[in-house]
This record gives sequence, structure tokens and C-alpha cells, in this order.
Amino acid sequence: LTADRENVAMNVNHVYHYQIQTQLYCSGSMQCYLFLWSKGPTYFKLEVGVDNEFQHIIDQVAQFYLHQFLPVAIEIATDDAKAAKETKEGGDEVSAESDVQSSNAGPSGI
Repeated sequence: LTADRENVAMNVNHVYHYQIQTQLYCSGSMQCYLFLWSKGPTYFKLEVGVDNEFQHIIDQVAQFYLHQFLPVAIEIATDDAKAAKETKEGGDEVSAESDVQSSNAGPSGI
């Protein structure tokens, strides 16, 4: 928080600011309350509104997610699914057969 004699405000460089703004954006809310508590009977309540300047960060994250992260995640998931299918279709029988041969070969594996 930042404070002067008349106002208390959220520090826009603090991680709480980003968390609150993201939660406001995702929930479609225009404001929320930040409660701060310390030992004793003291607490502080700050009304936090939407920071319209924050929208550019949301746009950048959305662009990164859609154009960088998601295509790679889909490719990895597709490759994993193909590998699992190939293993299920033929790899399990070969693996089980070679395990039986190995166990019958004796301690030296010969």
C-alpha cells in the first residue's frame, strides 16, 4: 500500500495488485475489498477498483496463451496420445514377451 495524509492506495507494482486486477477481470467485477489484518484489534479495509490500464496486460497474456502456449500444449498432448495409442496397440505384448524371456534366462540374462 502507499499512503499520504489523505489517501491510501494499492501499490500498482505489488503482486497483490496483479492478483486483484486479474480476479476482477475474470469475475467481471468492478471493485473488491482488500482486508489487511495484524495482531491485535487492528485491521484495514481498502476498496480496490478496476484499473483500466491493466487491460493491456490481459491482452498480452491472452495473445501469448493463444499464439505461443496453446499450440505447443496441443502438440505435446497429441504426441503423447499417439505414443500411448501405439504402446497400447503393440508395445505391451512385445514388452511382456521380452520380460518372460528375460526371467527364464537365469541370473546372468544369457
